[in-house]
Amino acid sequence: MVQRRVGGLPSHITQYIVPSDFAERVHNPFLPRDARIYHISNPVNVRKSLPVDVAENTMFLFIGRLSQEKGAHLFAKAAEEASAAVTFVGGGPCLSNIKKICPQARVTGWLDEEGVMQHLRKARALVVPSLSYETQGVTVLEAAAAGVPSIVSDVVCAREAVTDGITGLWFRGGDVGDLLRKIRALQDPNITRGMGSASYDKYWEKPFTIEKHVDELATCYERVLYGK
Repeated sequence: MVQRRVGGLPSHITQYIVPSDFAERVHNPFLPRDARIYHISNPVNVRKSLPVDVAENTMFLFIGRLSQEKGAHLFAKAAEEASAAVTFVGGGPCLSNIKKICPQARVTGWLDEEGVMQHLRKARALVVPSLSYETQGVTVLEAAAAGVPSIVSDVVCAREAVTDGITGLWFRGGDVGDLLRKIRALQDPNITRGMGSASYDKYWEKPFTIEKHVDELATCYERVLYGK
């Protein structure tokens, strides 16, 4: 009620920022026909270093809230079936259920930025099994910057950061069996090494730096303020 009557959303607002093409497709049906949409990616705070040799790693990694909508339980089921080494970085209401489903899973709780990056560099792949759209998936970009491929649900915006079959893999959202197949595929060291290398190269061709973000934001504001 406040959003519509006081904030004038969406009927009286015509300028919008989205972080991805996927986000635009999701929002478009609910925006005014004359809406002007600007694409500005989120910044990724990473320093360039040598890529991880992911074929030497065995651990599949989840980062985020351990909740139903994040699909943490799906990952736990697939990992248990694949007998894969798994680590969950985060916390939430599904913690006890995850430990029941996948007793060998390691759960670290919430970590600072440095701790997250340390786990990323020890990972064979990042897994994003979310059941909801989410936004851009910065963690997937952080993984790519380190040379770590990702397995992502095809219902999340993060899939735009993954070229399926080249820099990582998509799986059908909510489908444990399909996620299991993708985990098993990346248990092949040759496939994993190739995707890790490709993800690293793709990210650093056009890195998502804070400078790029600020430039895009400034350009957007100029266009909004001065009608450029």
